[in-house]
Amino acid sequence: MKNTLTWYGLRNVEIAASVEEFRTETLRLLVRITAAGYVAWHLAAAVLSPPERGPIYWALFPIVVLGLAGTHWLQTRGSLFAAGWFIASGVCSVAAAAWLLQSAAPLLLVYPL
Repeated sequence: MKNTLTWYGLRNVEIAASVEEFRTETLRLLVRITAAGYVAWHLAAAVLSPPERGPIYWALFPIVVLGLAGTHWLQTRGSLFAAGWFIASGVCSVAAAAWLLQSAAPLLLVYPL
């Protein structure tokens, strides 16, 4: 069974290193895109929403920052848990957004998972 789930090319050290580098760079790019998207959404929501809803958006800010900063911290240390932390913190951020904003719209972001 193990032989059917293993890609024999990964036994080559050079190929395994290239695949690991590609995985790391892809996660780094996803973190940057997510951070830029969140900042754009946060600023647009803060500008376009009534002032009394401002604290709700700021309540979500530490959750998102903790997730992205944790992913970056784990990734700089070469941890294998960085991708899992990124996915889990994203799901938690979306759930917190749905709860804080009292809307089901953020849950559409989790639907593809």
